[in-house]
Amino acid sequence: MRNWFTAVLLLSAMGLGGCSGHFRRDQVPVTGEATLEGAVSQLQAQAEAFKPTQINLMCKLSYWDEEGKWRNLTGFNMKLWVEPPYNLYLVGNAMPGPEGKIFMGANQQEFWLSIRPEINTYWHGRWDDMPDVTNLELNPKVVLESLGLVEFAPHETWQLDNQRGVDVLTCTDVTSAQVTKRLFVDTRKYQLKKILYYDTLGQVAVVVDLERYRVLDGKNSVPTGIRVGRYVQGELEGRVTFTLRESRLIKVTEKTRVRAFEPATPRGYDQIIPVTRFGAVPEQ
Repeated sequence: MRNWFTAVLLLSAMGLGGCSGHFRRDQVPVTGEATLEGAVSQLQAQAEAFKPTQINLMCKLSYWDEEGKWRNLTGFNMKLWVEPPYNLYLVGNAMPGPEGKIFMGANQQEFWLSIRPEINTYWHGRWDDMPDVTNLELNPKVVLESLGLVEFAPHETWQLDNQRGVDVLTCTDVTSAQVTKRLFVDTRKYQLKKILYYDTLGQVAVVVDLERYRVLDGKNSVPTGIRVGRYVQGELEGRVTFTLRESRLIKVTEKTRVRAFEPATPRGYDQIIPVTRFGAVPEQ
């Protein structure tokens, strides 16, 4: 049970090292941005152009079981609703029946996660009390950034490095002076190819690989292949693969925001767990 639970939590971790982009020899690398301001401006322009959308996708989980065997679970369908820059709702059935439902959501202030296949638990918290992405196994912020909705926050400093065909943007927390994230951008179309998230010890905790960009709904260009790997002390703990199949633009009404992007009062759970910068402790 514990390992199945760990695998499910990898959905973002949902929460996608070595990481300088790879190009064929016959590809001519395109010069990257000369300044950090130019790189940030390109990425912010893409994020601002992203329209509210619903995406249908397939999810597959892989992880080490209790016997030390690498397991690949059967894929299952999920649906994702996104209203940039903060609102997200992801739902799917990892197991047959109504008790197999998994969902997570986020808005500018809060995040929440519910898993009800045997594990009857609800997690919730506030972003201003849980700033480290790697503190939450299944993290909506990682999903948003995988789609190009990267936040450049006031408490962060950024540095630009140019590699062969890749711009690397490194994020450092102002207070701790620790590197928290690196973005690897393919300079040909200036699209994200990889994201690394670091834990408080400076080790890579989450690796996000993004590939096969397509315009699925006539407007938003998204990576139709997303691989998320979670690492503990340099060892791969598990991986989730998302395959985005189709999407459509949506009009978000206030009713939609309340239903999808606001947390409901949790009822009927065996455990309700607040998540903070100090950890996750079940309510009594």
